[in-house]
Amino acid sequence: MTKADKEGQKKTPILRFKGFTDDWEQRKLENLGNIRTGNTPSKSHTKYYSSNNGKESIPWVTPTDINSEYTTQTNLYLTSEGQKYARIVPPDTLLMTCIASIGKNTISTDVSGFNQQINAIIPNDKSNIRFLYFISFKISKYMNKIAPAGMMPIINKTEFSKIKVYIPVINEQNKISNLMEKLNYLLTLYERKYQLYLLQFQKLQRVIFDNSDDFISLSYLIEIKTGNRNSQDNVKNGKYVFFDRSTEIKRLNEFDFDEEAIIIPGEGTKFAPKYINGKYALHQRSYSLYNFSQEIDSKYLYYFLMTQSNTLLRYSVGTTVPSLRVSTFDHIKVPMYSKELQIKYALTFDSLEKLMNQIKKKTNILRSLKRFLLQVLFL
Repeated sequence: MTKADKEGQKKTPILRFKGFTDDWEQRKLENLGNIRTGNTPSKSHTKYYSSNNGKESIPWVTPTDINSEYTTQTNLYLTSEGQKYARIVPPDTLLMTCIASIGKNTISTDVSGFNQQINAIIPNDKSNIRFLYFISFKISKYMNKIAPAGMMPIINKTEFSKIKVYIPVINEQNKISNLMEKLNYLLTLYERKYQLYLLQFQKLQRVIFDNSDDFISLSYLIEIKTGNRNSQDNVKNGKYVFFDRSTEIKRLNEFDFDEEAIIIPGEGTKFAPKYINGKYALHQRSYSLYNFSQEIDSKYLYYFLMTQSNTLLRYSVGTTVPSLRVSTFDHIKVPMYSKELQIKYALTFDSLEKLMNQIKKKTNILRSLKRFLLQVLFL
């Protein structure tokens, strides 16, 4: 998705800010900043280790500490083998793992420390550190290409320094990184908002379902059946919902049942329920809980069964893939309230779930936009 010059060499991305027309230049990473590799201190320097005689240790970043999403590390130290005290590096440093197959990255906005499996780029006046962050997914691809064969290919400082990337003038870098920063900020807001609603949702589940004094076996409240369909029966854009063992809801042009039901996959490790009120088709290894007793509100039961995945897993059978049997459901005891209260609780869960789905939808749109911009704004 780039324009090319007469020689076929990619020089500019498809989408650009107004006023920028110059070709992007290919530069080695060593020309864009100071490249450093960290070190792990000797075990004799106990102050760097968690078992520091009860005292707070000095941390440093390892590859497992670096997140694939945009994050910042604060109040960390650069440790160096054989040194008594931590070395300090400037703020705004891009940290990338030396492990090519991982290729994760993060930006440090404070003093930073990292071990020998991490390369750091401290930018010069020709590079914007956040622009380098956003092209670091390309750097990771280059790392994997040049990495020596092996279970865990490691890129040393010399090899890392010679990696070539395309880069525009600093003003264009600033424009691009500012736009991507705003998009990341929005993404972070929506993700945090979703987590807050999720925590509220889960807390409400615990408060309601853990504080009832009356319980009834699930088997007394519903009937259970399975379907006769196979996964390969699914039809793209089919007219009716088709539930099989996967988390993805498929489609069919035929239906088996027309009713209100709660569907639970018969195999897997997460037996997450799905609610349906209408026509649907059913896989032969999926269970339909239907024909609800007058004592139970179906949506209330659906939200309760969201909390029962571990119980179902505990009583499942099979050594390779955990499987449910009809008798497995006998182990579930449903906390009971008056029908009026059940309906009230279900409506509250409905409201929260609707808000969470709206946030998730907006988050997915922002993620799609980010993927698109990474393709058209960068080389």
